[in-house]
Amino acid sequence: MTAFAKPNGAQPTCGTLRGVLQRITAPTLVITADRTKMHSVEKARAYQQQILNSRLVVIRSDAYHIAAANADECVTHTLAFLKEQKA
Repeated sequence: MTAFAKPNGAQPTCGTLRGVLQRITAPTLVITADRTKMHSVEKARAYQQQILNSRLVVIRSDAYHIAAANADECVTHTLAFLKEQKA
């Protein structure tokens, strides 16, 4: 989600990303931490729900960068998601 950060550092809202997120057509896995200070699970879910054919995975962690802090768990979820897409 930081990829969509505004130049002044403000975080985007679901409303400002609505048009962008709704255009995503590829299967999408959204992974977030349950206790990060970056954003809430509810905000991640709001983003994910705007993406057709997407899934939200919530990992127990307070990490800012979930893929770095919980790499093994993220890889496990990602590989399972990719395998399901092939089926």
